Amino acid sequence: MIKRILSLVAVVTALGALAPATAQASAGQVLKLRKGLTLTLPYAWKVHGKGDFIYVVAGKCKKLHEPGCHQFSIYGPKGIAIGNELFNPYTGESPYYPATDVQPCPLNAKWSYGGGVKLLKSGYREIGKGHKAQYRAWQIKCVANYSSKVRATFIQREWLLPKSKILIVDKFSTAGLSKVLTNAVWR
Repeated sequence: MIKRILSLVAVVTALGALAPATAQASAGQVLKLRKGLTLTLPYAWKVHGKGDFIYVVAGKCKKLHEPGCHQFSIYGPKGIAIGNELFNPYTGESPYYPATDVQPCPLNAKWSYGGGVKLLKSGYREIGKGHKAQYRAWQIKCVANYSSKVRATFIQREWLLPKSKILIVDKFSTAGLSKVLTNAVWR
């Protein structure tokens, strides 16, 4: 009898040791997007919006869309259709920039885009098994408002899935985002 109890304790202990690892590996909130793209996001990330305009806050954020709000964006066809200057369609030939005015710098409200944009990387990145996104990383400079003095530089990463009409734009080099995209599932 004691031998049997010890065997059961050993099995329960082994299962208990495996449970946290299994739970941790699958932990996260599920975000279902167009064409069956499913992302598993960390619970700490907060999803806002829906449809063609989804914003995921993955860090500090006092107010959504304001400089300093660490977020990335996920756009569908309507967001892609206005993603270039003057609200023209996004092509990937320049960074996502749906505006006609001077863009505020995402790092500080007292700064704006200026001083140049440089394409750092261009190629393809896997988003889930069997799906490749057109990937670009842009270096963008921010200048002090009403000045040409460069105050900061940030990298804007963009993943475009043209067939699925999904564009992901990250201005904060969000830690863990690349892994989330690589581990995506298509259903």
